[in-house]
Amino acid sequence: MGINVMIDELLAEKARVLTGLADASAAVEQILRDVTAKKQSPLQGMLELAGTNPLRDDYDYKALRAGGNDDSGR
Repeated sequence: MGINVMIDELLAEKARVLTGLADASAAVEQILRDVTAKKQSPLQGMLELAGTNPLRDDYDYKALRAGGNDDSGR
């Protein structure tokens, strides 16, 4: 599906150069994707993590509290 939009040619060319894409149409599409991704709710990422365990399997908070197994230099 496509939408025809009148865009200033110089602005479209600047967008193409900044994105490094081959044509202005691809540049505009990429910029729209970036803007919509940035405008999504910050809460969305946290909701996607709900019910998952983002910690490493070898994470041992008890050992860290005791002063051992400090691998923060990784």
